[in-house]
Amino acid sequence: MGSERGDSGRGHPSDASAAGGPAPIEVELVEEDVLPEAAPNTAASGLETIGGGFAGPSRLLRVPRALRVLGALAAVAGLTIALWPAPGGRPAAKPPVPQTTVTIQPPVNVDLYKVRVSGTTLSQDYRDHAVMGLALANESSSQLTVVTAELWDALGTRLGSSASWPAGYVLPRTSETLPLELPYSCGVPWTTPVLPVTIRYSVSTPEDMTVSHNYEYPLDQPILDAFIQARAGLCTGPAGGVFATSVDMVRQVGDHHDRHGFDLMITVDAAGAPDWTVRAISADIPGVTVTSPDLPIALTTARSAQIRAHWTYADCVSPPQWGDGFSAIQLTARPAGAPATGSGDQHLMVYLRPELLTKMLQAACWQ
Repeated sequence: MGSERGDSGRGHPSDASAAGGPAPIEVELVEEDVLPEAAPNTAASGLETIGGGFAGPSRLLRVPRALRVLGALAAVAGLTIALWPAPGGRPAAKPPVPQTTVTIQPPVNVDLYKVRVSGTTLSQDYRDHAVMGLALANESSSQLTVVTAELWDALGTRLGSSASWPAGYVLPRTSETLPLELPYSCGVPWTTPVLPVTIRYSVSTPEDMTVSHNYEYPLDQPILDAFIQARAGLCTGPAGGVFATSVDMVRQVGDHHDRHGFDLMITVDAAGAPDWTVRAISADIPGVTVTSPDLPIALTTARSAQIRAHWTYADCVSPPQWGDGFSAIQLTARPAGAPATGSGDQHLMVYLRPELLTKMLQAACWQ
């Protein structure tokens, strides 16, 4: 069973011997298995030639099945042992470490930090504006570019700026004066500057205008006063009058614990020949009462005085709404020699920005 028979048509064994090859060995196979019907197998098995072909599968089939299974398990166990890492062998590969990109910042140009304000001047030679001269000293060894130069108050109102861009150039180890135009703007409502007023300018290099350093310096109060006095001389007319120089938020003075209040310091001055007396103050704002312990107060031309205005809010639960427009308080002034009837009184409107009024309300009601 399962044997291969020699084919007489393929030649005789003696022919292979004659060709010089080994003589095939003929073995007679005897089948000892019992057929399923339990009858002896009496069929002739024929001959199998050893060495004349591949006989591996025939031999493997003769091994009992139990031994074949045990052999396969032994082969798998041997392969597993051969592939298993030995103690102290090569460690398992570590997961890759994520790469971190490091951005190297360019070095800071220290020359941009060496420009300072060396002085300011004010020129009144123009009808519609004044010119403030801003002197900047370059203490570095490089030529620098002043990109912008401006004048701002504390609430972000720009009072003046350079008419050119860039504003100018400053040579190494020298000083340059840059002109800043400050418009008078007599024909439009003009909000009173909120202190502090500062000079702001930006410095760069001619080679790279994208990198700059910003400066902020307080403006000398006499320069601001001189500008506003010149403006008042033009805007109040030949007769002169009272005008407000600046306003400032200050701490309350006195006993105001019974109501919600806030104090605002108003700096006022007078222009023209006669002396003036500020007699009263009032608010043109619904829901707000303004009083002053400093009134009446006498003013002399070109000599400023400060008036403390105390604000009282009727209701902090439903505070007044300022809207987008300007609000104002009114000062009533009387020139020297005017009749007591008040026929010669002057009414000065001090215009305030909504941002200032909102800050005052927050300080009075929620701080």
